[in-house]
Amino acid sequence: MREIKFRAWDKYVEKMVTEPGFIQIGGEAIRECAIYHESESRWEDITDRIELMQFSGLKDKNGKEIYEGDIIKNDINRLWVIEWDEKICCFFQVLYSTMDKNLERMDMRFNAKEVIGNIYENPELLAPKE
Repeated sequence: MREIKFRAWDKYVEKMVTEPGFIQIGGEAIRECAIYHESESRWEDITDRIELMQFSGLKDKNGKEIYEGDIIKNDINRLWVIEWDEKICCFFQVLYSTMDKNLERMDMRFNAKEVIGNIYENPELLAPKE
């Protein structure tokens, strides 16, 4: 069975958060995200300030976990962005040069691919070359 894990991009502090227990999961889906302030003994709802990314269940050629929003490079240096498709309930990769999900979309075969960053921490990887 695939391990269900998440990481979160905190838009306010511009930092990726992956600490265990950071993300609360309840009910049938993710309902809330919160930070516990130990000094004040209270939870702060931060749903509006984070972007959740789910673990795909796969790893790249170096053993690094692959999440939504990751930027991967294949063996011929093409860049792909990992996304989730709600209609067919699967992760897929979109070729960055087109970013057209209908034209350049592939299932996730990662035997020759490497995670080189993600869309939040490394947007320069997807910037147009001048």
